[in-house]
Amino acid sequence: MELEIYQDRNGNEPFLKWLTAIKDRMTSARIRSRLRRIEETEHLGDHRSVGSGFYEFRFQLVQVTEYTSAK
Repeated sequence: MELEIYQDRNGNEPFLKWLTAIKDRMTSARIRSRLRRIEETEHLGDHRSVGSGFYEFRFQLVQVTEYTSAK
């Protein structure tokens, strides 16, 4: 499956602008990995159609905080 990046009338690609603006390397890597996996396997994972051949993908981004409990 070949993914297409949306371009507006001026040739801007809002998705790529958003993706490159993500500061957290782990989050960016997870998104890029998911997109590669979709292209390679055609398995969309957790998604929903938003119409006209466009899909919204959901990611579970969980931050775990360690703490110590003292009694």
